[in-house]
Amino acid sequence: AKERIKLVKIDVEGWEKFAIRGGENFFKHYEPFVLVEFTELNTFNAGYSVHEIYDILEEWGYEWFHLDNGELVKEVKQIHYPYTNLIAIKKDSKKKI
Repeated sequence: AKERIKLVKIDVEGWEKFAIRGGENFFKHYEPFVLVEFTELNTFNAGYSVHEIYDILEEWGYEWFHLDNGELVKEVKQIHYPYTNLIAIKKDSKKKI
């Protein structure tokens, strides 16, 4: 049986976009759940908008969720992300959380 990486946590203080882009082949091959810190001040300091993180994974077929009282709730893209953690799950994923 092929081992799979099921969850990736990305918290690199604003450099999330670059970590995700650099791991494009990995994310497309393994399709893990991706927990990402969204902090717009950090991304602005790194020269981009936090929305770029959202858009990249969405382009790769992921959907975004947030936790609300322990339940996954579909994330609607917000105007501002002062600080939150979001979870991206591949749309056609058969994996269970």
